[in-house]
Amino acid sequence: MLQNAVMNDALISTSLSRASFGADRVFAVKRSGSQLTVYVY
Repeated sequence: MLQNAVMNDALISTSLSRASFGADRVFAVKRSGSQLTVYVY
């Protein structure tokens, strides 16, 4: 479910792609105010 949400968000999936990561590597997402942190392994 989390991976689907990440894949459907153009900005997050583009950022992951530029960092050579895929949505399958995301294990958590945290929002703090206007900042979004995506945790990958």
